[in-house]
Amino acid sequence: TAYACTNAGDLDATRATSAPDDGARAQHYKEMIAHYKKGCDDGDPTSCRNLGIAYLEGKALPTSTTAASVWLSRACRLDEPIACRVLGAMTIQGVGVPKDVDAGVQMLKRACDRKDTEACTALTTIAAGSKSAAGSSPPN
Repeated sequence: TAYACTNAGDLDATRATSAPDDGARAQHYKEMIAHYKKGCDDGDPTSCRNLGIAYLEGKALPTSTTAASVWLSRACRLDEPIACRVLGAMTIQGVGVPKDVDAGVQMLKRACDRKDTEACTALTTIAAGSKSAAGSSPPN
């Protein structure tokens, strides 16, 4: 099943971090990516998110915010809250995707609605910043 692939990918990631040499580490990361891709293709949003994070961190893959956004977007469409939070922040900042504050805030709201406390905190921070910016007087 898709979830078994995600679990296998997680196990591969753990093995990679404790591998005795670069060759073994690379092999475990390669297996991790294959398991996460299979899990994502089979519908597990956690696998999709993990692939996006792997691209952000450059684990067994070239660092690419654009590629990360593709996998995070797939996960977010499948209601994976952490992916929605990360992609929302990327969208607000224009990292790997076109900058769109409103769309990014909507992704953060989606994550917050799914009980991602970090997304809720980010929304509170954004709201406080908007209020202080709206309340400030224009420069003389």
